[in-house]
Amino acid sequence: MQLYICSPEFTFVQIAASSSCEDAIYCGMALCSDFRLEPVAQGGVVFREGGDSALTKRPRIEAFLDGVGPVRGSEKARRALRYVADDARSPRECSLGMLLSLPSRNGGFDLGRLSFNRAFATIDGIDRYGRRKSKHRIPDILLEATSRSGERRVVAVDYDPFSTHAGDPKMLLDMHRRNDLATVRGLPHFALTSADANNFEYLCSLAEQIRKVLGRPMRPALRKSVDSHEGRRILMEARYRRYVLWRHFVIPPFDDVVDGIIGGDRWREDTP
Repeated sequence: MQLYICSPEFTFVQIAASSSCEDAIYCGMALCSDFRLEPVAQGGVVFREGGDSALTKRPRIEAFLDGVGPVRGSEKARRALRYVADDARSPRECSLGMLLSLPSRNGGFDLGRLSFNRAFATIDGIDRYGRRKSKHRIPDILLEATSRSGERRVVAVDYDPFSTHAGDPKMLLDMHRRNDLATVRGLPHFALTSADANNFEYLCSLAEQIRKVLGRPMRPALRKSVDSHEGRRILMEARYRRYVLWRHFVIPPFDDVVDGIIGGDRWREDTP
């Protein structure tokens, strides 16, 4: 006999019960996303519109956990849900968001609170009466953090894949979008391409740039000098966890990631 589960919230709990915390976070973001797979579409992904809404949202999963009580996987699901963000528009946004935001112990760069596709009002010139016009731009990834001085800072990151952004007209539109976001005061903006996302060394460099802009302390925190044996060991272990997260979630196609999670066939790589 076959059993089919129709509840996205219960599916999240089941995945948390049988998989790693990182697997649950990734699947939670996919369940709460604004994309769906469409093999015939350019890039294989389409944006949900109209009645084609997200399967669930973070508050609905939280409410389900409150109602279902202590069942297998519920506590682990609660821990994973802390890092799930709604409204991603592609699988790569989910995986890059995880890599940039998760704590070091989970393989992330711990750069701050993550959100996807939040709209910002940007300057769009002056109308015939001399009044300033505005329009909305939506960066893919937003990271918010409090600096060491107590100042709240925000950084935007856009993912521009070659598969869906190829061609001069699209590249021009991307450049215009970046210029528009530059008018938002206090919103530094970074852009990533497919080649960038596939380059682990570049992502490490980018994460360090974002960390400095956000004023975040280095993670993981070190009790001893960076040059000490213990300091080097801790940093090497953090780098390895980030590399594993990158290889598990950023590099493979979405279908392969999900198949690995459901089938339990997760592989490991040596330190690069």
